[in-house]
Amino acid sequence: MVQIGGRSVATNDVGVIGAGAVAFIFSFVPWFSIKSTYYGASYSNSANGWSTDLGGYFWGWLAILLLLAVAGLTAALTFGNVRLPSLPLPLPLVLAGASGLSILLILIRWLAYPDIPSGISGGASFGLFLALIAAIAQTVFNVLNLRAGTGVAGNPPAPPTNWPGQGQPPYGQPYGQQPPQGYGQPPQGYGQQPPQGYGQQPGYGQPPTGGGYGQQPPQGYGQPPAGQ
Repeated sequence: MVQIGGRSVATNDVGVIGAGAVAFIFSFVPWFSIKSTYYGASYSNSANGWSTDLGGYFWGWLAILLLLAVAGLTAALTFGNVRLPSLPLPLPLVLAGASGLSILLILIRWLAYPDIPSGISGGASFGLFLALIAAIAQTVFNVLNLRAGTGVAGNPPAPPTNWPGQGQPPYGQPYGQQPPQGYGQPPQGYGQQPPQGYGQQPGYGQPPTGGGYGQQPPQGYGQPPAGQ
């Protein structure tokens, strides 16, 4: 796990996001370049990953969009607590498949470049190779998440069910158990009448302890002995 902005982020998720960012950066550098010399003058031209003029193919930028979508979705799940609806396939499998498809599209873009005529040097350039490496890296990180069951795609954040502190057990009480008797209730007897005789003086001529208030004292107490 890696700490980013106070959050614990899976290492493979960091790799997925980073690979997408790298592919996006290198989509603007030459993917195809040519160079020729004509009557002593040197001429050169190049096309990046977003160019479609060489053969009219869109495979390059489609691959870049897939890599960006996978990286952006992983970042949204990680830092934005975004939740997706249920999918027919596991989300880690979908992300790994999208990254793998981007590899295939970059390879198709490579093969679709026109042949270089004699007297002209050129071909696929370093931008294409670096973007291809980034696509492979993103696919590997997604496959690792899929196999290990790690990453935010396979473990989305749980939705909040209550406001903070609402419906939670008291501190130290296991979740799902009833709180101890009396929790959140006044002490037993609170607001009720005190026991009979509590706080009252015993009646005149009665013993301090014994029968309740208003009862006759025990026989013989406060009376002359029998026979006198």
